Amino acid sequence: MILMIVLLVSILTAGCGDEGSWALEYPLALLGLGVVPLLAWQMTRRDPLAIGFSRGDDARTLGQTLRTRLRAMPTVLRLCAVTLAVIACARPQIESTESRSVEGVDLFLALDLSGSMAAVDMSAREIRTHQTSTQTEPPNRFQNAIATLKTFVAARERDRIGMVVFARDAYLQFPLTLDTATIQSLLDDAALEMIDPSATAIGNALGIGVRGLLDSEAESRAIILITDGKQQGGNISPVEAAELAADEGILLYTILVGREGPAMVPTNRTGRYGRHYVEQNYPVDPELLAEIAEITGGTAYRAENRAELERDLNAILDDLERTATEDVASVRETEMAHAFILLALGLLLFEALLAHLVIRRFP
Repeated sequence: MILMIVLLVSILTAGCGDEGSWALEYPLALLGLGVVPLLAWQMTRRDPLAIGFSRGDDARTLGQTLRTRLRAMPTVLRLCAVTLAVIACARPQIESTESRSVEGVDLFLALDLSGSMAAVDMSAREIRTHQTSTQTEPPNRFQNAIATLKTFVAARERDRIGMVVFARDAYLQFPLTLDTATIQSLLDDAALEMIDPSATAIGNALGIGVRGLLDSEAESRAIILITDGKQQGGNISPVEAAELAADEGILLYTILVGREGPAMVPTNRTGRYGRHYVEQNYPVDPELLAEIAEITGGTAYRAENRAELERDLNAILDDLERTATEDVASVRETEMAHAFILLALGLLLFEALLAHLVIRRFP
């Protein structure tokens, strides 16, 4: 039975290539293999039926036939089928990676998820016009940033991109990668509510970005900070983080998004046309953003809308030199559970045919 399972795995992995590897989605399901020895004991513990002969010499002269040699095969086939079914429950997968050599830059995006990113850069009249004409709410700063970044990433097939998200705390969203499909999926999953929005830890976000670029061998390494506020909270100063980036030769570009002055913020109240908005002031610190960009030799930008944000992002990339690098371009997971299930069903069918059509049974 074990040899059959090993043979199966060898056949299935033959087409994986050097970049393929096995993985189990639910490895704890393999604990079910403990049932197989118990089932084997249950199926073999009873003595086989015997036919009486008046003389033992007569029975010994009968010899072995094909049917008698195969009498244990149904038990083996059934145990193999059960084993394969348990493995299928663990959802075996073949993970294959594709590498690509490109000439690009390594950069980290640092995206602000603080509460102010829910603001809408429109006047009350513009918001009302948008609600009545489209029957939807106007996009806020966060939604504009995500939509712009998705377009930006889709056009950056030659650049390795990583991302940090931050508000009161900062977290690595994904490391440097060429896998644009995964980046797009993670951008879709990003939400303002995923981090405490009560502060803006710019310094912490920059620190994570610097750490993510330390092992990069690219000529151009950069961090693009997208925020609409000022440093609040965190335990790392933005200036200290910028000085560390400068020491490592990492450029820092800052983009301050949103209009100057008060912004419109949605409330929980709704009316005839949609949600109500109130005017609110948020603190900004363009001087700080300009300072930390200058420390590293980067540039500070200001984008009041989505078009300006996209323009600034592309302007930053045009200034950076490109370096030949090789990295994982995509990761593909191939589900193999169905192959194990089909083979288990085939073994059960073979067992039934063997038991009822080939092996003689006596009442």
